[in-house]
Amino acid sequence: MGLKRTPIRSRRLLESARGRPCEMRVPGVCQGGAETTVAAHSNWSEHGKAAGQKADDIFHARACAACHRWLDEGPAPDAEKREAFYRGLARTWRRLWEEGVIREG
Repeated sequence: MGLKRTPIRSRRLLESARGRPCEMRVPGVCQGGAETTVAAHSNWSEHGKAAGQKADDIFHARACAACHRWLDEGPAPDAEKREAFYRGLARTWRRLWEEGVIREG
């Protein structure tokens, strides 16, 4: 029997996506702009995703509505979605650091 884990939740992280550019930038899908950007959570169990539970809030990429829909519902293979998500996650973490949302210590 595994240890029960407490999900990591942060309203500040999630709200920081609003009004910011999409960092997923899926070619042929992305709308660009910042009007519809939200925090798109990872869809994979290694980030805390489970039945009825979103991944930890630290595992999100800023995504426009079109990129978010593509990630959650699109027909692309899982490997393609993972690659796009990880690129978006890295860009999102960089922005979070630059904006002072996350910082050392």
